[in-house]
Amino acid sequence: LTASSIAMGKATTVKEVKPKWVKRQEREATVASVAAPRYSDSFIPPGCDDDEQDEESSRYEQVMTKGHWCPPRLRGRNDSLVEAVNDWHFAMLNDSHRNQFYWDALAACVKGKCVMDIGSGSGLLALMAAKLGAEKVVAIEASRDMVDLARLNAEKNGQADRLQIIHGLSSKVHANCKADVIVSETLGALMLGEGMLDYMADARQRLGKADCQVVPRGGAQFAQLISSVSLAMVSSVQKQCSLGFDLSAIGCLQDTGKIFFSKQWGFRLNSLPDLQGMSERISIFEADFQNGDRRDIP
Repeated sequence: LTASSIAMGKATTVKEVKPKWVKRQEREATVASVAAPRYSDSFIPPGCDDDEQDEESSRYEQVMTKGHWCPPRLRGRNDSLVEAVNDWHFAMLNDSHRNQFYWDALAACVKGKCVMDIGSGSGLLALMAAKLGAEKVVAIEASRDMVDLARLNAEKNGQADRLQIIHGLSSKVHANCKADVIVSETLGALMLGEGMLDYMADARQRLGKADCQVVPRGGAQFAQLISSVSLAMVSSVQKQCSLGFDLSAIGCLQDTGKIFFSKQWGFRLNSLPDLQGMSERISIFEADFQNGDRRDIP
């Protein structure tokens, strides 16, 4: 997963720096006194409506502009879930490289096993595990709407009798069986932005067998300087577009203190035809989902 820092200038040849995977070192004795992470303060996914979150959620029609027509299929749906699905979920499901990665990884380890899918969403990873021969698949999802849709997807794909779909945050769930394999794709462009390290650490400790396998085992957060004329057109003042007037003074308001996602401007970075790298891709940090927790992140 890559988060890119933006700069304008001459592009140079890009060389990818691959992360060096190292076995997790045992903590020093002094670290043992550090309190265990509190998973209850981790990221709460959009559309989560289990227990107390249910009372705080708004329905789609409640937040619509007065006078606008509400499509019947969206009436009663969780508004934050609808926003999230349209914002990034469709694009994620259509990421064929991502899907192939999970298919290949699961194919190597799920046959005859009990598999648990954390943050199952549409149920795609759970469906993969079932089709690849898992003996039992438990899908855990915090949104009631997504649970209902995942069950429909299971029926449409002939796997309804192979999947157990549970509504709730995985950190609150108590399953009847211990998992041989735990899989999740609760990742963002900022790799740990959706709390995957916390949720996986909790799932390993409570829901998995002592030797359970985690998919993916780990990940790396990358950063790279890039250049794009198209991107500059929506993020800074361009003199050639203002009839020759110098409006550069407005540039003092350019926000370089926050992270912006290009989807806010209606496109994704990988869709820009003039995107060029200005530096090597560098690994900022690595996360060990198989053994680690938040205390391992610098």
